[in-house]
Amino acid sequence: MQMFPMTYRVEISRNPRRGVVLIATLASLILVMGLITLLQARSLAATKVMKRLANNHQLALDHSSVREMLRPLVGEAMIRFDEETTLRLNSTPLRVEFDGATYEITAQDPGGLVDLYRTPPSVADLLLTSPQLRELQAMKAVEARGLPLRQLAAQVGLAEAPTWLTTRSRERRVNAVTLAEFYPNGAEQVLVPRPDHRQPREVVLDIRKVAE
Repeated sequence: MQMFPMTYRVEISRNPRRGVVLIATLASLILVMGLITLLQARSLAATKVMKRLANNHQLALDHSSVREMLRPLVGEAMIRFDEETTLRLNSTPLRVEFDGATYEITAQDPGGLVDLYRTPPSVADLLLTSPQLRELQAMKAVEARGLPLRQLAAQVGLAEAPTWLTTRSRERRVNAVTLAEFYPNGAEQVLVPRPDHRQPREVVLDIRKVAE
């Protein structure tokens, strides 16, 4: 019996639509991956923003709590402003502990600072350095007397309001008793102390967290 080899012929026809479908699928995958990446980035950014807001809110609450804790010390310092008290109204730092963190507190009677508009030039010359005097004159030249000090500072190109300057003093005389401690040593000896009946009416309080 003679055997004849059997031959199978398979014809594969190329569907022209298959390549188009593949490209469309790849494009869809790329689009989906891009959307996923975008959503992840937005979610991460939103998480960072929420975390920062939560930290800022907690810090504000802590500052409010520390401020309330300091209220008796501030009251004592305002009443006995010409005596040695725990909290001094001359920007001398005081460190306090609260909720496991260390805060540095400074309190300042505005009357113990150079006032932009009230302090006589002779007193400003005594208390300020040459660069500070130039900044003082630049801010005084701004035609906007009612602006807050920080805005006046920004008008002349300063990043922040000078700590050695105020616009809230009620007197032309600088109070020698609450003169800020960062002014030159001995300057208080040539200033006239303010009488007791003119004790400080307000205090500028600064609270900074320095350690946890």
